[in-house]
Amino acid sequence: MTPIFPGDTIRAMILAAVVCSLFPLVFLGYYRAKTKVKLTTFFIGMGCYFVFSYFGGSIVNLIFLSVFRLGILLADHPVYLSIYYSLSAGICGVLGLFFGLKYAMKNRPGKQNAFLFGLGAGGLECILYGGIVNITALVLALFVNSFGMEGYLTKMQIPAQEFETQKQLIQARAAITPSAIYSDALLQFLSMCLQAALSIFIYHAISRKEYRKLLPAAAIIDIVGYLPIYLSQADILTNDTITIVIMTIYIFTVLFFAYRLYNHTD
Repeated sequence: MTPIFPGDTIRAMILAAVVCSLFPLVFLGYYRAKTKVKLTTFFIGMGCYFVFSYFGGSIVNLIFLSVFRLGILLADHPVYLSIYYSLSAGICGVLGLFFGLKYAMKNRPGKQNAFLFGLGAGGLECILYGGIVNITALVLALFVNSFGMEGYLTKMQIPAQEFETQKQLIQARAAITPSAIYSDALLQFLSMCLQAALSIFIYHAISRKEYRKLLPAAAIIDIVGYLPIYLSQADILTNDTITIVIMTIYIFTVLFFAYRLYNHTD
């Protein structure tokens, strides 16, 4: 039986899933050992990301795209739809960081706690979209390769009239190249770094009057950071290398200023 999912693709899924799932936790252990901050700060960041970005973002998209039918209006305009998703993800993400740092972290002051909080928020995003997504795809790949396309669909009790649609979806997933899987995993890693950097900006915006302008700046930075990702998913940016280069330069520039702010303030 000829495998539907190539071996290189399966290996890429495994590596991406392992790195995206474990890196946030490994870095958590390193930072905890270095600074002695409370581990629960990381999980508070995770919780705020889940409430505001994952759950809250889904509700916002449901309201605007379905209830207000914005999705129908933008269906034939992928650039505008990408801009909408960037606005939605960026604003919800910054609101989560703001409310989390201002209220949930009230008893955990300091830039070290703020950084770990942001790492938790970005870490959950990395685990969900880089780790769990690839684990799910890996399970699908292993089952399809083991039983064959027809055998898999039969075992999953897919109705016969839906066979062709499901085949096309599986074939499209199998056609994703290893380089695309690695690129997406790297984008998730960069997005995690961006959330950690933004937490430093927002922490200073909350704690010091002279840094209040960093709050709207953080929102703009987050929105712009998501834009290449959504443009890539919409096949507007079709060159993965260019997307990665743009995101790397952009996020490391943001990290540079966050690092300076982190080290030059109490």
